[in-house]
Amino acid sequence: MAPFFTKSTIAKSEGPPVKPNKIYFIGGHWGFTQQIKIYDITSTINDEYDPKNTDWFKKTWGIANKSKSPLESMILVNRDRWYGNNFTFNESNGAKIAEWKGGWHSNSDNQIMFPAESAICSHAITMEVDSYFKFRDSFVVDSVKFVWLATNAVSMRAFELRKIIAGEQTEVARFWQPLGQFKQGGILIVNTEEVDPIIAILTNLVVLRKQRLKYYEYGSKTGL
Repeated sequence: MAPFFTKSTIAKSEGPPVKPNKIYFIGGHWGFTQQIKIYDITSTINDEYDPKNTDWFKKTWGIANKSKSPLESMILVNRDRWYGNNFTFNESNGAKIAEWKGGWHSNSDNQIMFPAESAICSHAITMEVDSYFKFRDSFVVDSVKFVWLATNAVSMRAFELRKIIAGEQTEVARFWQPLGQFKQGGILIVNTEEVDPIIAILTNLVVLRKQRLKYYEYGSKTGL
């Protein structure tokens, strides 16, 4: 279990914004959802991402909600047991992508384990708390550190993923979800030249689960 207080050198909104080439829709889910669906909606979005356009995510969300039905889900996330903390990531054809072992509270370490023959990652990924109160979780891929952090630790509905090499930070992904919705789910944009999109998706889902657990710890929502 990670400590509640950790020393972090991650500055908020440091460096240029992400330059995405992939856009994903994370299907709505809540505490006892047995299957989460993730859709690649890149081809359905005509407007290029503009970090200065505060309505871009909201508009993209609206388009995704209308267009996701005829799309085949790219990734299916299945809970091993209806009440459990373990999940399996599968492609839409049933091929296993990874396994996810979660915890009972937001301060728990989470592990994502890939098959031996996986081309995505050659080792397990452990997501650890970088800062509990500022909601930052870090992981390492091939000796490179990545950090998911909440852009607003109060509402906890928008996150960005940073890649850190020799102290230099690069924003490689960003997630947004609407304010006030009961279910979790939203828009994830990724620069696949900087991070494998599957790793961005899987670790983003861990962050969302930790978010719901944190709501439960704060006494404001039901935990996942």
